[in-house]
Parts: sequence; structure tokens; C-alpha cells
Amino acid sequence: AAHVSGIHWPVGQATNLQNLAFVMSASGDTQHVGLFIESGSGGFMSDLVFYGGRIGADIGNQQFTSRNLTFYNCQTAIGQIWNWSWLYKSLSINRCNV
Repeated sequence: AAHVSGIHWPVGQATNLQNLAFVMSASGDTQHVGLFIESGSGGFMSDLVFYGGRIGADIGNQQFTSRNLTFYNCQTAIGQIWNWSWLYKSLSINRCNV
């Protein structure tokens, strides 16, 4: 299975992702990652939905706000790589292993 990220987003300040759906493989050996953020400073995410995949959101950033993130059938919903201050509001995690 190939390692694929729906979006690799090295975040810049005053940027955002909004109203997106990440539809990934539900296979047990999938390597799919919906959203990968490993660097940057500040940003905003809202109204994102993740289906399937090895990791829904594999993320690390300095100062970030996330609202209305929904996960279905991901092996891991959120992999929090690192953060200085990450705010989550209104998470919905459904049938995920981790």
C-alpha cells in the first residue's frame, strides 16, 4: 500500500482549511493520511471530515485553532506530532481505533 497524504500543508500564518472531506482507503494495510502538517506557525481549520485511512490528521504546529473536525473509521483519528498551543473545539470521533 502506498503512503499518500491528501494534503501536505506546511502552514503559514493567517491561512486556513475549511469545508473539506478526505476520503481514504478503509483497507487494514492502508498507509493513507488525510492531512499532514509537520511545521509552521499558526492557522485555522474548520468543518473537515475524514473517512478511513491510517491517520486522519497527522499534525504539528505552533499556535493553531481547529473546529468541527469529524473522523469516521480511521485507524488513528489524530496523530499530534507536536504543538506549542493547539485548540480543538467540537471533535467527533466515530469508530476509530485510536
